[in-house]
Amino acid sequence: MERRLEAVNGYISKMEIPSELATRMRRYFRHYYDERFNAVDEAQILSDLSTGLRLEVRANPSPVVTRRDGGVILVRVECMRGGRG
Repeated sequence: MERRLEAVNGYISKMEIPSELATRMRRYFRHYYDERFNAVDEAQILSDLSTGLRLEVRANPSPVVTRRDGGVILVRVECMRGGRG
């Protein structure tokens, strides 16, 4: 992630981006790369588990739903079970 942020900083310097805009760009990319590089690799984690433990985890109702774009949405368990929430 640091290398990518250095590339962003290099671009900002080279293109002489105004300070306020550069700050907004840095914030955006820090958030973007932080989300991207800290995402949980669910498939890898599940494949590393023993078969029994993997089946138990999959059977457990989870309060988290993963979006296609890799983002995570937190959902109340009551809502997932059809309750009011």
